[in-house]
This record gives sequence, C-alpha cells and structure tokens, in this order.
Amino acid sequence: MKLKVSLLILVALALGLTVLIDQRVNLLLLTMATSEPPPLLEPQDQGVDVNWFDDYYTVQAIDEKTFAIGEPRYFQKNFNYLIIGESRAIVFDAGTGQRAIDVFSRSRLGIELSLELAGMEAWIDSLARI
Repeated sequence: MKLKVSLLILVALALGLTVLIDQRVNLLLLTMATSEPPPLLEPQDQGVDVNWFDDYYTVQAIDEKTFAIGEPRYFQKNFNYLIIGESRAIVFDAGTGQRAIDVFSRSRLGIELSLELAGMEAWIDSLARI
C-alpha cells in the first residue's frame, strides 16, 4: 500500500513538473502582466551633454538629426535612438512602455512619429505606448 501511494505521489509530481515546464513561458508572461511595474530609480546626473527632458527621459544630441533618448530611471536603463530624416523619423527600440516615447518628438521637434519597424524587436511592451 505504501508503495502504491509513493508511486502515485511520484507520478503526480512528475505530471505537475511536466506541465510547469511546458507552460513556463505562459506562467512567466502571466506573472509579468499581473504585477506592478518595477519602481523607478532615483534621478542622477547623467553628464554635461545630457539634458533631462522630463522626470523620466534624458536627451543627448548626437548630431542635429540624431538623438539618444535615455530612460535612466528604469532598472534596465534603456536607450532609444531617434533619427530624423527629410520627411520621416524613426526610433530604434521604442522604449519600455513605461511612458510614451513620442512625447519628446511632439513637444521638442513638432513632429509626429509613425511606427517604423526596421528589423528591430517588436515586443508588446515596446509598442504599447507609441
């Protein structure tokens, strides 16, 4: 009898582990989607060439048509790159989704950004705030 109970428990654990391994991505996405976003880091000086655009983004002009837009308060400390052409602009890596990335382009440059995916990642969190 003890052997049967032990085998039943072992089989149940094996099945549970199999389901857990099989559904690991879905479980990870579920936990990420239902939790609060991570707290923002405290603002720090980013250097003389870097200006705080607001309380979240920093902007550094690489040249007159290329800007590095930083997210130093987000734990990943992402950088996005805005390149302005004659008739269109493109953002490489559209941010974390914490805040709308087009705020800089609209208020500072007077242009609207249209989403151009130039072979870059197309994650839901990156596209959510454009």
